Amino acid sequence: MLGPMLLDILTRVGPETVERFAYAWHGPAGGSATAADAADVPEPLRRFYDVDTRWPGLIAQNRLVRPPERVGDRVVFYIENQGLCSWMTSRSGQGDAPVWADVTDDSKPVIEEEPLSRFLVTVAILEAVFGSPAGASAAWLHRDRFSDDLGPLRRLPFAQWRGFPEGATFYASDDLLAVSCVNATPQSDEYLSVWVGARDRSALSAVDSIIDDSWEYDSRRQT
Repeated sequence: MLGPMLLDILTRVGPETVERFAYAWHGPAGGSATAADAADVPEPLRRFYDVDTRWPGLIAQNRLVRPPERVGDRVVFYIENQGLCSWMTSRSGQGDAPVWADVTDDSKPVIEEEPLSRFLVTVAILEAVFGSPAGASAAWLHRDRFSDDLGPLRRLPFAQWRGFPEGATFYASDDLLAVSCVNATPQSDEYLSVWVGARDRSALSAVDSIIDDSWEYDSRRQT
């Protein structure tokens, strides 16, 4: 067990949340602090770069852009691993800042509901889920199977992503993390993609009520 602090860390968000989460989930830092990649980016992004340096496993799925790429008065700092979406923030170095999601479908960038400091916490959660040594995933899970019986998982108080995956929603317990998004089709929005991450296989038993043979992946099946 990671201890009772994990949920507290992710529900009481402050300037040190990403660092505290990295220690709780990934263990002691394995790298050394480094100078900021850019002086003209908001403080939350500078802190995130620092945590990424000290915890080399923080980013496992998508790409953290270091140094950030300047686009007018904004900087691109995070890109989906297939290039389907990129996220930008302002070049201002003062305080917090908005985040824009630019999905590659020729539509205009949209503003994420969470400001940069809180959005980066969700980035750390999503990356931890996809980089977890143990886990499970389902591509077409009926929402009743997930919303009605989450076991110990609790939905975290973050707005859903407007970028990719659109509608990403975040969950945690003391041992597990999870991300879901809606698989909307013209006929239905009743199905979800769900990913659950764990530090070890035994923790997954807490959500056996929702994980069955219909899930495409369960690390406990691996030899």
